[in-house]
Amino acid sequence: MQNERDAACNINPLIGSNTADTIENLCTCLASVGESLATRHKDPAIQFFCISVAAALSYEAQQLKQKAA
Repeated sequence: MQNERDAACNINPLIGSNTADTIENLCTCLASVGESLATRHKDPAIQFFCISVAAALSYEAQQLKQKAA
């Protein structure tokens, strides 16, 4: 199973060492993309949406970490 994750990490750098890490990577990416798109299109709603989705994912990542501990 770890070999599959290692291979996936090599193909896609957003995939972390575990599910919580992957979710955190996606949060960071999503927040950055949202900020960039909002600036480009002069629409703060895009950034708000992306940050809201990232926050929900971050919450779930924290739940996974707590269950694993």
